[in-house]
Amino acid sequence: EPDLLVADEPTTALDASTRTTALNILKKSSSKTSLLVISHDLPALKTLCPKLAVMYAGRVVEYSDTESLMENPRHPYSRMLMKYQQSAGFLNMPLTGFESRDLLGDDKGCSFALFCPQATAICLKEIPQEVCLESGRVVCHLYTRNGLQTC
Repeated sequence: EPDLLVADEPTTALDASTRTTALNILKKSSSKTSLLVISHDLPALKTLCPKLAVMYAGRVVEYSDTESLMENPRHPYSRMLMKYQQSAGFLNMPLTGFESRDLLGDDKGCSFALFCPQATAICLKEIPQEVCLESGRVVCHLYTRNGLQTC
């Protein structure tokens, strides 16, 4: 009976029946212990997790209750991720430019800026601050530019 159960990509490479069984076991386990699920499987996350954090390049870029985040993603990466997951085109997500930026070691600017359709000059220069929204938090210059307060 652990305090925390970590499930890293628990549905990867499972057939439909085994996937359902695995999700049921995790759901049942989560009533007795805290559950941390790391996954690209949005339907599984929706089934298992009341809260969702979207990460990009090792940083949380958005955090909210799962339903709100999936229905109204705020960060440009979250929006892109939801769009491509829903269209079954996730593996063909058009991200280029990785070779020109150290995604894990670069401490200048937003790590998603090179791929963001809404990026401005500040996105390349300054790491954005976390902004509190009514349904969660987002780390993006779009929201600080609009006068919202940082957390």
